[in-house]
Amino acid sequence: MYTRCPQCETIFVVSDAQLKARDRLVRCGRCLKVFEAEQYIHRGKEVRAAEQEEIVLSSEPEMATETITERAFSRQTTADYPDTGELPTLAELLWGEKRSRTRPIFWFSAGLFLLLVLLAQITWFFATELSRQPKLGAWIDQFCAYTGCVVLPQRDIGLIELSRARVSPHPKYSNALRVKGSLINRAGFNQEFPLIEVSLSNRRGEIIARRAFSRKRYLSGENADETTMLPNVRFPVLIEFINPDTSASGFEVRLVAPPYPKNDDTIFTRFLSK
Repeated sequence: MYTRCPQCETIFVVSDAQLKARDRLVRCGRCLKVFEAEQYIHRGKEVRAAEQEEIVLSSEPEMATETITERAFSRQTTADYPDTGELPTLAELLWGEKRSRTRPIFWFSAGLFLLLVLLAQITWFFATELSRQPKLGAWIDQFCAYTGCVVLPQRDIGLIELSRARVSPHPKYSNALRVKGSLINRAGFNQEFPLIEVSLSNRRGEIIARRAFSRKRYLSGENADETTMLPNVRFPVLIEFINPDTSASGFEVRLVAPPYPKNDDTIFTRFLSK
């Protein structure tokens, strides 16, 4: 009689004597499934010898276990257990193919280089703002001294006061004028001296002459060598010039911020000029 395992569908050949001795129960030698043989009778007349499996009777567990273990190993092939020489190593399981140790060093160096370039660009474009920080001022000065970037001076022209300004004829020279007054820096930081712009107008209010004077033209005496205005210090101003038009009857004096220095002496300019 032929019976088929309900779990793995393996066909077995059993005899009535075997079934009577084991209470009609059999154990599949392939998947260890215990089932009643007569409930899964196979009616096929022709069964290939390769498909037939010897049954393992369920009433002899120790012998059944031994038989199953032997058969399990006999069914294994070299494909299931390859040569240990072809097994992947732990590094290959974690990283895939074996990689060169120089790659992490290369990427780390490239990333560090790009980071330094980014920091240099930030320092270049924001040198003025960074120099305002007390702890960074000295470092920014050294960086700009090498690269040629320019730290713009801190200024607020609205906090510079021009007091007692007046235009009058020159006491010694005819057809000449002079401007007298004083400058006071009301800011809490040093500032550059501003330009003093003098405008002359006629009776109709039309501008007939205008000129801006730098600190070298209006500072004299002990203040002639000063380059920055200290806070809350009075600096006398004296400007003398020839009257360009005798019809001038009005004047205006105002402060103008000096132009920022140009960034002409950069490291790139020096490199290209070689």
